[in-house]
Amino acid sequence: MSRKRESRRRASRVFSESSGGRARAKKRRAAKLAVLLILLCLIVIGCYLWDRNTLIFSDFFYDFYYTYLSPVTPPKIPQSDGNSQGELTIHFVDVGQGDSIILELPDGKKMIVDGGPRSAKAQLLSYIDELGITRFDYLLLTHTDEDHVGSLDDVLDHCDVVQMLVPDISTDLITTAVYRQFVEAAESELSEVEGSSLTYTCYDSDFSDEETGYFVDFVTPSAADYGTVTAGNAEKINSISPIMIISFGGYRIMLTGDANEISEEWFLERVAADTANGADYYDVDVLKVGHHGSETSTNDTEEIPFLRTIRPEYAVISYGEGNKYGHPRPELLARLAQYMPEDHIYGTAEDGNIVLKIAKEGEAFEMNFYTSEESGGQEAALGLWANFADFSKLFYLSARKFQPFAALI
Repeated sequence: MSRKRESRRRASRVFSESSGGRARAKKRRAAKLAVLLILLCLIVIGCYLWDRNTLIFSDFFYDFYYTYLSPVTPPKIPQSDGNSQGELTIHFVDVGQGDSIILELPDGKKMIVDGGPRSAKAQLLSYIDELGITRFDYLLLTHTDEDHVGSLDDVLDHCDVVQMLVPDISTDLITTAVYRQFVEAAESELSEVEGSSLTYTCYDSDFSDEETGYFVDFVTPSAADYGTVTAGNAEKINSISPIMIISFGGYRIMLTGDANEISEEWFLERVAADTANGADYYDVDVLKVGHHGSETSTNDTEEIPFLRTIRPEYAVISYGEGNKYGHPRPELLARLAQYMPEDHIYGTAEDGNIVLKIAKEGEAFEMNFYTSEESGGQEAALGLWANFADFSKLFYLSARKFQPFAALI
C-alpha cells in the first residue's frame, strides 16, 4: 500500500513539474483569486448599501487625506486687533452633506452647532485646530440625524465643552450607533470637565452679553413640541431643530438646523404671540437655509409664510456636491430668488468653507462674507479615500439601545 502511495506522489510530482501541470496549477490559482475578488466585492458593496453611517476604521483614511494631501484652511479674513469685543465671526464649515457651524462670539466665547457626518471628523477637527480652539463654551446639537451628530463625539474628545444643549427627546426613540457614541462622549465630558453641564434646548435657552451687545434667541422649540416626536419619523425628528436668531451690531442671523414646515409653523405661531418685539425683529439679514435646501423647508405659501416673514437678504446652504437628495432643490432656490440676487446665495459645495464676519469699522458695524479658495474641490478629490474608508463596513457596528439623557444629569 505504501508503495502505491509513493508511486502516486512521484507521478503527481512529475506531472506538476511538466508544462501541462504548471498550466493547470496556474488556472486553479487564477480561479481562486477571481472567486476571492468577487466575494470581496460583494461584501464591500453589501456593506456600502447596508449602513453608510457606521464607519469605524475610516478615520485613518480621512486623517491621512486632510493631514497630508489636502490640509483644511479656513478662508482668509482680515485679522482682528486682538480685541474680540466688537466682532462676531460665524464659520459655516464644509462637511459635505451635513451641518457644522462654529461661532466666535463678541465676548470671546466659542460655540459649535452640530458636527457634520462621521466622515467629516478629520476635516472638522483640522478646522477647529486651525482656529486655535481648545474649548467650546457652548455645544448645540440641533437634532439626532447622523449628518449633524456624527462627529460631535470626536469634538467632545478633542475639546473641553462647558455647556451642552441637546434635544429633549428620549434616547429610546433614537437607537443609532452614532447617537449612542455622542451620548457616551457627553457622559464622559460631564464627569471629566469641571463645570460642564447638559441642558435640554427650548425657546428659553437664550443667552447674551450686555457688554458687547449680542443676543442668541431660541424661538423654537417649546417643551410641548418635543412630545410630537415618534420613533422612526424623520419629519418629526427634524422638526425639533431650533430656529434661532443671533443679533449683533444691528444685524440678525437665523440658524435653522433641519427645521421643516412643522418647525416653521411653530415659529410663526410664536411670532404671532410675541407682543414684546416689533415685526421688524424677525426680519433677518442672513438665513442658514433649513435642511440643506430641501423643498419641504424654507416655505413661502399662504399657509406657511415663513420667508415673507423673515425676508432674508443673504442665504447660506450647507450640502454635499452631487448628493442623492438633489439638495438644494430647484423649488427652494426659486423661492430664495424672490428675496435676494443669486450672488447672495452661498453654498458649501461650491464655496467651500464660508465665513460671515460682523465687525465695527469706525463707528458703524459692517457685515462681510469670505469663502474658501478651493470652492468645493476637496470633496471631489476625497472620493477615492471615501471609497477606501467604506471598506470598514466589514466591521459593522450594530446599533443598540442605551439609557436616556436623564441619567446623565
